[in-house]
Amino acid sequence: MAFRPAFADLSHHNSIADSAWSQATGAGLVGVILKCTEGTSYLDDTYAARVPKAKAAGLLVASYHFLKASSAPEDQMDWYLANAQAGAGERLVIDFEDEGLTFDFLLRATSRLFDRAPMCEVSIYSGQSFINQICGTKTSDVLARTSLWVARYTAASDPGDLPTQIWPTWTAWQYTDGSSGGDPKTVPGFGKCDLNAFNGSPENCAKWFCTEAAPAPGPEPEPEPEPAEITITTKGAVRVIVNGQVVTYE
Repeated sequence: MAFRPAFADLSHHNSIADSAWSQATGAGLVGVILKCTEGTSYLDDTYAARVPKAKAAGLLVASYHFLKASSAPEDQMDWYLANAQAGAGERLVIDFEDEGLTFDFLLRATSRLFDRAPMCEVSIYSGQSFINQICGTKTSDVLARTSLWVARYTAASDPGDLPTQIWPTWTAWQYTDGSSGGDPKTVPGFGKCDLNAFNGSPENCAKWFCTEAAPAPGPEPEPEPEPAEITITTKGAVRVIVNGQVVTYE
């Protein structure tokens, strides 16, 4: 594949040195998606420390929750939101790949996020084969409000067939876990890791991470000139006041 990775996704399984964040930015990454939670009690112990380090290096940050089939999706989403601490416009991701998950389970989890975090954006991550198996030709107004981040490790130019009744196209594609799929497979500082392409420009990828990301700082605007005050005296002279200075024209 000719494209460069747009972002990496990381968890406690990835050992990241403090100097790695700026190296990743220098390699052209737009952002990182960090594992936050799993089930109703697991919190990735690297999440809280990595968020500020990634942001300080200029990377955009989003989070994901690994959805388990063993506990209520509503409880899992509440646990996720309590720990992700996402701000307005930030992206939340449901990792949908655990054995035993169903279409209804995914709907319940997604609905919970929209209900409890209406200011956030939501994406679904899943394997290409698994999401086709679960969603097939089904339709859903709820899921249609999300975007699809699909995993398939291949050197092909796209991730293959998808449930287009819900998602007309993929938004992000995890094309390698660092040991399979296309090139490049490593990122300076991160080494071998999950790499992802974005179906659009780097600018749109940044907006996808956070629709309300602060604009880059620019020069201070020039102060607006004070308006001139013009009066006509009883003798017909024109008096003009500019910046507190009076000028009289006969």
